[in-house]
Amino acid sequence: MSSIRTQKDKNRKKQKSMIILGIITCVCLALCLIGSLAVDKAAPKLDFTYAVASVDYSKTKPLSESDFLTGVTATDEKDGNLTDDIYISAMEYSTDGKTLTITYNVRDYNGNITSANRIYNLSGNKATIFDPEGQGKDVASKETTAPAGSDPAGESETAEPATALPIRESETEPEPQTEPSTEPPTEPPTEPPTEPPTEPPTEPPTEPPTEEPILGSGKPVIVLSQNEVSIPAGSAPLNLTQFMAQIYDDFDSYYTLYYTLWFEGSEKINYSVPGAYPVTYHVRDSLGNWNDPVTLIVYIV
Repeated sequence: MSSIRTQKDKNRKKQKSMIILGIITCVCLALCLIGSLAVDKAAPKLDFTYAVASVDYSKTKPLSESDFLTGVTATDEKDGNLTDDIYISAMEYSTDGKTLTITYNVRDYNGNITSANRIYNLSGNKATIFDPEGQGKDVASKETTAPAGSDPAGESETAEPATALPIRESETEPEPQTEPSTEPPTEPPTEPPTEPPTEPPTEPPTEPPTEEPILGSGKPVIVLSQNEVSIPAGSAPLNLTQFMAQIYDDFDSYYTLYYTLWFEGSEKINYSVPGAYPVTYHVRDSLGNWNDPVTLIVYIV
């Protein structure tokens, strides 16, 4: 009898253990379900209500990212104010240099991303928000969101480069032809013929060519205001752009060219050691044409 009772006690304890284990498993599953439902999947929101509508720029004050972050705010349902986490991932200029597309991004603490593009018109040293209907609204802004773990999807597409106008073949005027005489000559001519010569003219035509100019066929140009400059040893590094009197091209705008400037030799200037340091100015347009280099001599005295 004692052995039967002992076996029943063991079975009873085993059943209790199984029940307890089942309860623990159910509790763990419930906690996991609650945790998955509580995961933040909502992306933050960008607000351009108080963002700048226009920005002035010049040769000495080019456009920068900070100019376009003024007034832009971001909020998130869980993380609150994320304005300090806004960043600009791209500033892309059109091939004609007339528009600038800004790509904004903000990421919440769970990794959800929101991106938005704004388009600015560039004219008269002023970048103005694209507003074709004149209603004071940023109709070009468009937000896109991406879940945690993915890259921002707000990269703007760049316009395809414009193609050069085709070269037209010059048209030559037909040579004048004379009609044959219907009457037989009575005597051999004693004077040279008065008809125009049939050979091609040896002198160049006086009329201007009729071909249209080929857009983008020329090189960009840099004109320096001076060819040399002297500063005392120990001076602060020079702003080399201040010595450019002009920079232009028949295809790209000034601002497009500005971002391709290259000052060859500027890294070799030692502002503490007297000497002559040549700096050569290079610039390239969007069609790949380089300028004829010009050189500024920097004298450290």
